[in-house]
Amino acid sequence: MPAAPSFFDLATPRDMLEKAKRELVRIEGEMHIDNVYNFYVTAYHIQDYVRKADPSRIAELERFLAQQDLKDCRDLCDKGKHLKLTKKGRPDPQAIVYDNVLSGNTPLGSMKFDGGLEWVLITADGRYVDVISLALSIINHWDKFLSLDEKNAGEKE
Repeated sequence: MPAAPSFFDLATPRDMLEKAKRELVRIEGEMHIDNVYNFYVTAYHIQDYVRKADPSRIAELERFLAQQDLKDCRDLCDKGKHLKLTKKGRPDPQAIVYDNVLSGNTPLGSMKFDGGLEWVLITADGRYVDVISLALSIINHWDKFLSLDEKNAGEKE
């Protein structure tokens, strides 16, 4: 019988990415605030593990985190943790759940045919960002970033 996992088995950036992927599966299975919150907090904090694992990549990491999808991830993570973003120069986005029925909650012309909840981040600059599409994009970004790191590590050996 394999040993039970310990809390500290999440030790590398790749471990955290795999955890984020599991959280995404949970979101896709049940669109619940716990799952959304867990995904965005996990995905954003992969960077902490990169900083610890390879300090020589911090400049590259900062450029990576400057991508809009990663900034949106940061905003969802921080908004979930702090409820309101208050740092100077950091606009406070909104997060909305549309019910996709004729209740007046969903903007005219944007109702999904299959119904169901739709979670949207409305950024300070007015962009509407689908929470699941953003999550998929973030997973792809981190996968590429970490794969490059793993490829370079393999070449050094």
